[in-house]
Amino acid sequence: MKPQKPSKSSNLAVQRQTGKIDKYCDWLIIGILFLMILTIALIFDARTTSFDLTKVTAMRILTLIIIGVWLLKLTFAKKTQFIRTPLDLPILIFLIINIAATMTGVHPYISLVGEYKRYDGLISTFNYILIYYIAVNFLRERPYFKRTIVVITITGVLSALVGILQSYGIDLTKWESGVISTFGNPNFIGGYLAMVFFAPLTLFFLIPKNTANSKERRKKIILMGICLISLLLIYKCFSLLTHRGGALGLGAGIILFGFLLRRQFLKVKLRLAVVFVVIGMATVIFLLMGKSGLVQKFATTVKVEKEKGKAIPTLEFTSTAETRVYIWQTGLEIIKRHPLLGVGPDALRFVSTQHEKLEFIRLEGGRNCLIDKAHNEIIDIATTRGLLGLGAYIWIIILLFKFAHQSFPSIKEENKILLIGVLSAIISYLVQNQVGFGIIATSSLFWLLLGMAISVAMPKYQNTKPISLPVIPRLAICLPLMILIYYGVLFSCRPYKADIYYKNGLAMKSQGNIDQAIASYEKALEYNPGEEFYYGEVLDAYNIKSNQTQDMAWLDKLIAKGEEAVKCNPLHPYYYNLLSSSYGEKYVRTGDNAWANKSIEASKKALIYKPLFADPYNNIAAIYVRQGKYEEAIKEMEQASTLFPDDPNYLRILGELYQVTGKIDTSIELLKKAIVYNPKNADLYGKLGKIYFDQKRYKEAEIQFKKAISLDSNNIFARNNLGTIYINQQKFKQARQEFETVLKVEPGNSYAHGMLTMIGGI
Repeated sequence: MKPQKPSKSSNLAVQRQTGKIDKYCDWLIIGILFLMILTIALIFDARTTSFDLTKVTAMRILTLIIIGVWLLKLTFAKKTQFIRTPLDLPILIFLIINIAATMTGVHPYISLVGEYKRYDGLISTFNYILIYYIAVNFLRERPYFKRTIVVITITGVLSALVGILQSYGIDLTKWESGVISTFGNPNFIGGYLAMVFFAPLTLFFLIPKNTANSKERRKKIILMGICLISLLLIYKCFSLLTHRGGALGLGAGIILFGFLLRRQFLKVKLRLAVVFVVIGMATVIFLLMGKSGLVQKFATTVKVEKEKGKAIPTLEFTSTAETRVYIWQTGLEIIKRHPLLGVGPDALRFVSTQHEKLEFIRLEGGRNCLIDKAHNEIIDIATTRGLLGLGAYIWIIILLFKFAHQSFPSIKEENKILLIGVLSAIISYLVQNQVGFGIIATSSLFWLLLGMAISVAMPKYQNTKPISLPVIPRLAICLPLMILIYYGVLFSCRPYKADIYYKNGLAMKSQGNIDQAIASYEKALEYNPGEEFYYGEVLDAYNIKSNQTQDMAWLDKLIAKGEEAVKCNPLHPYYYNLLSSSYGEKYVRTGDNAWANKSIEASKKALIYKPLFADPYNNIAAIYVRQGKYEEAIKEMEQASTLFPDDPNYLRILGELYQVTGKIDTSIELLKKAIVYNPKNADLYGKLGKIYFDQKRYKEAEIQFKKAISLDSNNIFARNNLGTIYINQQKFKQARQEFETVLKVEPGNSYAHGMLTMIGGI
């Protein structure tokens, strides 16, 4: 018998079933996308140290789930359609450049996964591009598009409410850091609100004008009221913040919104008037009359100094604005050294220490100042992805606005308003990032908006032909990818688990439980072995343990862990500096000059990666002092003091070194300078008093010792020396009082006992 062909009715049933699966998959993908929008903005976990870690974890996992559902849909569909867009080529080139920059960068691992608390590496870039294509392929129908705007509005309102409550002392996050909403920083929530502001504004203009009956009119009024209240809540929270970049972005977006809406003026003039009045009144109440950090922030960006004899006052940047200028200068220096592909995504910090400006070091305090973002998107992309990456990125933006401009006249009226709102949010992001930088929440929203802009401006999708594949090739493609997605989800969870252990370690350390802290840090490194911030904390814990116990075994563990850290990150100057200190301590305990040489070598490596670093000079000087090379030690400490001329500790060490080499006057001057910078330090007065004492300048020495005692009544060194001066002056009663006070503080002090015995015989 010949096999029977399937009937037309059975084929139709299969097609209907496949169509249902397609539709269910679409609904599920859109639902997960809505969940992603909400989650990335609102999620936080007090068990971790970073708001952005929870957000990036959620973004990666939900994106992978969407791709999994998409693959499931493709498995059941006989024909597959992937929407082509005008931005495909520049996006592909931008991705290829990111991959190349990661592979050739200074720290490929960090460029892949992203730096701690930033997570702006290659994986995130790839994730953003996936979000763009998810938006393009699944937000094609206008109802889905408008619902996305609604979800963005709801997310913005909830974020704003959390921030407003924080301004009244009600902190749902329990972070207790001011108005930070669920973003961890006022600048971050400010940048986000500057973008989502345009979501309720767009919905306000989308509400139908003509209504058939009173019920519809009431509904229209209610919807308009909800939009305006949402707008005011977002604006209220925004007014509490101090983000100048967000304010610039919001202003630029509002200007673009009004400019693009000008052709529809006659149709929406009443609504424009309502918005103008509402926002105008809100500006007066929130910014000018109310509690606003933003006005103060702008007012203090530049200060006006009028000097005597000058008719024209001098304009000067305040510290934050001045810091930005120094950061940009550093970025430009890096671009000169790495012009084509940059230093690698999110790897700016590993190179910036080699190009820092001395003015920036001093302005920021110098010890641990780090430039991990250029605070200007153009400079940041050029430094991390090179001029090629910057060119591709600018190409994407130009092509977007060019395509929107060309499509605008031909699209429907409703779509024009949608496009205007999306473009205004996009321009807000682009402008604010010229004095700041994107984070997970704003960057993911930006790429979503890119996809939405293309989707609404490109209503025709017939230009993409469906691809038809047999079931076996479909399964052969989809099954391995589903396995990769599964492992991708597991991989995305590991940094999150690691950070929970890391924060637990920080808590244990603050409580003095160093052993438990070390165990937690080691567990964190087990889950996230490449995280160099964890190494910093575990090294500090080992250092504390070594100092507490004075056990050589702990010192050896510290050295071994430090060497492991520099293998993980060979560009980290602070690791080399800590290793130098550890090697120096090993030299002191063993007397083996090999450790001294290793200490000096480690300090010199630290200076290669951070030339304007004072601590390594101090470490080298300590080795030279131990070896009796005082002149060499002076040269090193002078280098440190040049970087920080107001550091009293460096001045003190220099003063003591000059005293040893017989340059007493220089020593005295240095100690006097140290006292000027730290007048509450009793030991400095004691050191200066001892120099005067050794020079038999007893009157001057007496003054210094008395100052030391006035600051620290239990200062044994100063009291013993003051008592000796009194003996020389034959003031035996006062001398006896000083030595008796010493013995009350330290009963076993042999010097005080001896001097009292001598006085008793007089």
